[in-house]
Amino acid sequence: MTVDAELQPNLKSLNTALRNILSFRTVSSGALPPWYGRVLSNVLLLIGEDKVEYVSGTIDSGAHSVKVVVFTPELVIRVDVADWEVDLATLSATATPRASLIGIQVESDEGVFSDDVFSAWPTRIRLALSYADEVESLRVPLEREMNGDQLGPLRKLLADLLHDLKRSS
Repeated sequence: MTVDAELQPNLKSLNTALRNILSFRTVSSGALPPWYGRVLSNVLLLIGEDKVEYVSGTIDSGAHSVKVVVFTPELVIRVDVADWEVDLATLSATATPRASLIGIQVESDEGVFSDDVFSAWPTRIRLALSYADEVESLRVPLEREMNGDQLGPLRKLLADLLHDLKRSS
């Protein structure tokens, strides 16, 4: 099956982003599981040609589940995969408007003061995003461990989300 030419850049971007996430490295090092292509397909159907701004995801091997979140300038896409061990895993993909953001909770594990004045700050951020009509906050990033390359995009996302929040109030 061939993906439309105008969607190819987003397919490549999503695939690269998911494979760069630490918890996905074990999945992407060999034959891809059946749910992986379905995740990409469902996200691509929801975002179309919209620019991908941020991607986060996690795999819980014990629970056989996968969670992915994708931010575009106007949408938040959430994907949940359950029972990924079977060929017909349960998959849900939902799009929510970013404009429905009603609150942001931020957590950083470190203070602004450090013995090393040249050290980067902060080195770890966690967000809890509240959207209208959503019972549970969306926690970002989904990964438990982050590499240094993921902090810059997360800080940019936070700045963009704060802008969204200010516009909506």
